[in-house]
Amino acid sequence: ALVEFSMHNCCVGGTAYSSDYSGVLAKELKKIYGDEFVCVFLNGFCGNLNHHDVSKPFDKEFKYYIPIGKILAEEFVRVERSGLLVITGKIRSVEKNIKTNRRELPVEELQRLRDIVYVKYKGKQPEGYLDLAFPESPQMEFYNANRMLERFDKTPVEQDVQLKVFKIGDCAFFASPCEMFNQFAQRIKSGVDTKHNFMIELANGSPTCYVP
Repeated sequence: ALVEFSMHNCCVGGTAYSSDYSGVLAKELKKIYGDEFVCVFLNGFCGNLNHHDVSKPFDKEFKYYIPIGKILAEEFVRVERSGLLVITGKIRSVEKNIKTNRRELPVEELQRLRDIVYVKYKGKQPEGYLDLAFPESPQMEFYNANRMLERFDKTPVEQDVQLKVFKIGDCAFFASPCEMFNQFAQRIKSGVDTKHNFMIELANGSPTCYVP
C-alpha cells in the first residue's frame, strides 16, 4: 500500500535513529494484513506541520510516534474496509526542470550574522544541546547564523528544481524536492481535475530547504 500523510516524520527527539510514526504504522498494518504486507510511506507537504509547537520545549519522555502511528493504522484499516475504489486508465508522467532564485537578505542582516559567527563566537559552535524551543540560546544563535551564512556563501543564486507528476486515471502523484508548506498542497488540489491526489515532498534530490 501507498500511504501519504502530511506531518514531519520526526517525532523522536535527540540523536536516535528511528523509523518514527511511519515505522509504527507499517508494523501495525503487518499485524492485520500479514508479515508480507509492505507499506510505502510518502511524506506529504508538511514544511509547517509538526506534532507539537516547535517554539516550546519538547517533551522527550512522551513517545508521540506510537499513538500517531497507531491512529494512522486504524484510519487506514477503516478506509480499506469501507471499500477501495478501482483506479483504471493509462499511466502517464511528466517531469519539468525549472530554475528558481534563492531568497536574498539585506546587506545589514548578512553583516549582523557574520558578527555573531566570527566576532561574538570566534567561528566556533558553543558546546551544549541544540533546542529549537530556545532560539536565543548561544548554541542556537550560532547554529542559525552559521547555517544562514553557509546558505548564502556556498550555494548559487539560481538553483535547479525538478518537479514530477504521475497520473493513473483519476489519481495523481505530485513530487517536489524541499520541505513544502502545506498551503502549496491545497493550491495544487484546487487547481487540478484529478479527484485523488498524493503530495510528495523531499523527492527528486536537492535542494533540501524549506519553501514557505
